[in-house]
Amino acid sequence: MTLVKYPIIIFSYNRPIHLQKSLDVLYKNKSIIHHKIFFINDGPKNSTDKYKIKKIKKIINQYKSSINFSEIKFNKKNKGLFKNIVLNVTRILKKYKAAIILEDDILAWNNSIEFINFFLNKEINSKNIGSVSGYSYINNIKLNKSFKLFLSRRHSSWAWGTWSRVWLKFKSEYIDSKKKNNFDIKNEDLNSLGNDMERMLWAQKNGYINSWAVLFNYFCYKEKYRCLQPRYSLVENIGFDISGTHSSFRNIFKKNKIKKKEFNFFNYKYTFNKDIDNSIKKTHKESLKLKFLSKLNIQYLKFLKK
Repeated sequence: MTLVKYPIIIFSYNRPIHLQKSLDVLYKNKSIIHHKIFFINDGPKNSTDKYKIKKIKKIINQYKSSINFSEIKFNKKNKGLFKNIVLNVTRILKKYKAAIILEDDILAWNNSIEFINFFLNKEINSKNIGSVSGYSYINNIKLNKSFKLFLSRRHSSWAWGTWSRVWLKFKSEYIDSKKKNNFDIKNEDLNSLGNDMERMLWAQKNGYINSWAVLFNYFCYKEKYRCLQPRYSLVENIGFDISGTHSSFRNIFKKNKIKKKEFNFFNYKYTFNKDIDNSIKKTHKESLKLKFLSKLNIQYLKFLKK
């Protein structure tokens, strides 16, 4: 099978140290020389951001000789994570059939890029896979069954890829549509994706959060798309130091030991079962903040009805 080398999109903002580590790992992956690489940095919110973004510009200049960037874009104004990702992923996927997306706190070890790219090629016409990720939700979970790949009901946005046919439909129906927040929380088994999902969708609907990833998970849930992941993570997230937009000290994925081994993905068989889905569901805990806000909201609504 002749593999198309799909573009890699790298999103960054105000974390020069994280980006430096991320690029240090990425450029060692020999396969990236065959990919077009788009680097997009969001604009500053304040003077501190401006200082950090200057450092990022210097880092990018250092890597121009070792990473062949097809585009280097620094936003003049801050668009925010939601808008920046949606606009640029959409822009690029209007030109290409698929893309690989990384953020500045992801270390793409070993052949993680090859893994995502291979399955973007292999499953380009799949009717039940909506995305491919180099991260594994069950990396640290002990399961008796031996397997190399599995299909998760929950999408992972840590080193992932998708197809234009999937993303553009999502964009049309869940971003552009006037009914984008018109989802029924009570009558659907949303917590089958994780014990936190129903609460996050409530928060999205009521304007407490603004997350493209939450909406994408809901879209995949409605379309019955699964996320293809390796049994053990091929990537590492180093953003759990409250530096990122959605970082948290309580995040369960902080202790994620990566098995740095080559992945022979040509010999594969997908696995998906209730044990895997239940394990993923249990490890995603509810946000205490959102739980408090939702209860407060309910009490407030009851007060208004008196």
